[in-house]
Amino acid sequence: MTLAAATIPTPTSAGQRESLPAVTPSSPYQHVLPRITNAPSTDDYPIQVAVALTTTIVIPDYPLYYDSPIFQFSPDYQALPDGSLIAAPFRLELQQDSGILLLVGVLMTIFLRNAFVSGNYLRRIKVQRTLIFRMLFVSQVVAFVGLVPKTLSFLTPHVNCQGAEIGIAIASTSSIIFIMTGVLGYKAYKCLANSNFVLVTLAILTIGAISTSLADYITVRGARRLTGSCGRVDNLRWMRIFIILQLAQSFFLCCCFLFAVWKSRRSPVARDRISVRLSMDFGECAPSEKSHLLDRWEIITRSDPEEVVVSHESHQQNPGSVVHSETPTRQSSVREASASHSLPSSRLRLRRTTQVGDGNAARPLSSGPAASLAPSTFSRISHYMPRLFRAVMKDELCYTAMITVFCAIVAIIAVVGVTSERLLWFMGWACLYWAATSIFATHSLGRAVSRHERENILQTAALYTRRWENERARTTRTSRNMASSNSIRSSANGTSNADSENPFDDAQAIHSAYRHSLLSSLDTASPSRLPSSRSSLILYPTPTLQFPVASGRRTSLDST
Repeated sequence: MTLAAATIPTPTSAGQRESLPAVTPSSPYQHVLPRITNAPSTDDYPIQVAVALTTTIVIPDYPLYYDSPIFQFSPDYQALPDGSLIAAPFRLELQQDSGILLLVGVLMTIFLRNAFVSGNYLRRIKVQRTLIFRMLFVSQVVAFVGLVPKTLSFLTPHVNCQGAEIGIAIASTSSIIFIMTGVLGYKAYKCLANSNFVLVTLAILTIGAISTSLADYITVRGARRLTGSCGRVDNLRWMRIFIILQLAQSFFLCCCFLFAVWKSRRSPVARDRISVRLSMDFGECAPSEKSHLLDRWEIITRSDPEEVVVSHESHQQNPGSVVHSETPTRQSSVREASASHSLPSSRLRLRRTTQVGDGNAARPLSSGPAASLAPSTFSRISHYMPRLFRAVMKDELCYTAMITVFCAIVAIIAVVGVTSERLLWFMGWACLYWAATSIFATHSLGRAVSRHERENILQTAALYTRRWENERARTTRTSRNMASSNSIRSSANGTSNADSENPFDDAQAIHSAYRHSLLSSLDTASPSRLPSSRSSLILYPTPTLQFPVASGRRTSLDST
């Protein structure tokens, strides 16, 4: 079937119609190709938008954010890439919040560590009065808990800023008062023999600090900062007075400990404890100082009080020498625990014949493996330290005085920094003083705990030595009494065979046994317990005859 060409009439100007040829498809199938459109370029769609803003901004509290007068105010805004506009106060608070968050994290780490350490002190210490250690523990726990709301304000906007600022104010002031008055103040009061002047001065300073703290709690104003965290918006007047009072208290405690050091400079009895020399200090001793040192073995086994006196005199003749071990006062306190029982005479003779230089040879301090005599890191560094500084670090009283000196220096820096407010803001200086006092007080009590542990070791060793001496004396006395009984029995049997009609046979046997035991005791008894010359006379038996004892006390035969 084909299509014929048709003519289509068209109108013309003359009224005639012109025919157009009809379109006839050449093929029943026709291929249609897709149309490809090019991607749009940046010129077709722009990425930058210019916004013309015309608005009115109201600043409700202008002095809180700006220092310049209102009539000189010229707003300066910085545009962020997302279209936000920020002013200069927001940029400043953003930098401060970064520093505050870092400072709070460091403080919480310090207080958490000190809380665990002070709790360990309470577990390790074995004294009746642990009030000073409990106050240190409470101060660190309160400090850590008071910083928790401040940290949460950086994470969530649902924290009450007024309560958070009051909490951190209570935690900081109470912790500082506990440390300066309850720990360092108590130590100064005891080191100066319960001085009333120290007690009254500390009471006045503490009452002033508590009063300013209460006034600060009332005037605290907390508000949310531009960055979302909580901060104080008051003038911190009472807190400045509190820091000044802490400076005065730190300076007073420093003077107290320095006076205690000066007062006890020539009196080891009045001075506070000095560290006991342990096996780790063997390699630090110079050869010229070995004759003046006393180790733990000699403290336990020595029974002659004259040896301690001689050692003390040798220390006094060489005042420039460094104190490496416990003073003779510490040794004499251990000696008093076992002074009622002396060592056997053979042991005393062995001690007298031993040279002084051989007494400091290394002896085993325990049944475990021997301690290494290699110098430690501290001993290697100590050779480069001045001799006076090493002596100060080993003396607990001098060490506490140095701690109070550092606390006073930090307090001075804090007061100067608070008045200047250029390098660090106010709370930064206050937190610096807070952290420094906590670290120094914790380390100072750590020295005291270590000293008590060493004293416990020495007292335990002396107690076991005393028990051993008592057991040995009891065994010796029992053996000697048994020997005397056997001698009496054998003498009585011999005399009964010779002359059974003598009525004094048993009395003569007892008299012979007593003479034998008395002569044998002359070799082992101490010179102070030798029998008198009256006992060398001819002794006659009496009805009140008693057996001699090992302790060498006088019996009824001595009075005849």
